[in-house]
Amino acid sequence: MTGNRFAALAEDDESVSAVAAADAAPPRSRKPRRRIASPPRNVREPPIFPEEEPFDDDAGPSQHYMVYSSTTIDPSVTKGMYMEWRWPRRCEENPTDLTNPYYIAMIKCGWSAWSAAKKFTRKQSSLDRAPEWCFSPRFGRSRTVLDRPVASVGGYMLEAGTKLFIAGEHEDYYDDDFCIYNDVTVVRPNGEIRIYGYPTDVFPPTDGHSATVVGDKIWIIGSVGYMWTRGKEAQVCILDLATMRMSRHTTTGDDPGWLAGHVVTRVFEDAIEVEVGQEPCPGTTARSGKWTLYTTDFRFLEESWRAVRVRGRLHSVASTSWNGGRTVG
Repeated sequence: MTGNRFAALAEDDESVSAVAAADAAPPRSRKPRRRIASPPRNVREPPIFPEEEPFDDDAGPSQHYMVYSSTTIDPSVTKGMYMEWRWPRRCEENPTDLTNPYYIAMIKCGWSAWSAAKKFTRKQSSLDRAPEWCFSPRFGRSRTVLDRPVASVGGYMLEAGTKLFIAGEHEDYYDDDFCIYNDVTVVRPNGEIRIYGYPTDVFPPTDGHSATVVGDKIWIIGSVGYMWTRGKEAQVCILDLATMRMSRHTTTGDDPGWLAGHVVTRVFEDAIEVEVGQEPCPGTTARSGKWTLYTTDFRFLEESWRAVRVRGRLHSVASTSWNGGRTVG
């Protein structure tokens, strides 16, 4: 036992001497470590306005909730502009031109109301304020592209390819910035933007609608809307492209009820045919089936809905019930 103990002490002395020698030795020069560049990540750059975000046209307008996007907002936009235009406007004129630098910048960058509030006020909550205006994202918004030019108000030409984005809903009811809009955004092929607002009696807050071009007018059929604004009959509004005026009309006949999320299946010179799926907007009077709205000579007192019998079972369009009506074909 004694020999083993001294042998262990000798080994400890040798190890200590080795460590001391290593400390006294000059440091060895190390070659610089070569850094290998990692491959770039597959990050898609946002499209440059007026190029839109990609979407699947067959999936319906649910893919249009984000149209334009950017990581930055126009640096010329000041906090003063934000403070002046941050709130949605209650309009009295039909139409009311709401075009301003702040709205235009928000449309081009695709920022949400939350993002704008965070930048200009450093607040991430709006519990102490009303909902703020934003163009994106909006659900239940319609997107209509003109296939021929239309002379509009004040000699303003809407060329073929002009896009009209109508109304839509931002976020859900529990969000601080929840808002259903009643505006129309016009984007010309050259990127020029105009925004129009309307009195709520001619164009209520609308989402989940369809927008169909008939002549020089856009027929806006249906809406989800706020619960307290829903009625028993379908909401029908008409946008006159020549004047940008909006009008609301009461139809007669076999009305399909407060429809939303329907599909426009066919468009005639004097009629629009829509199909309501087997899961219409919950809590409303909408009925499933195919319906034809006659628009002869735009004489609204003579318009009527007529139920069309369909053989077999209807295909449900519940997937678009909360994302707006769409046109097929």
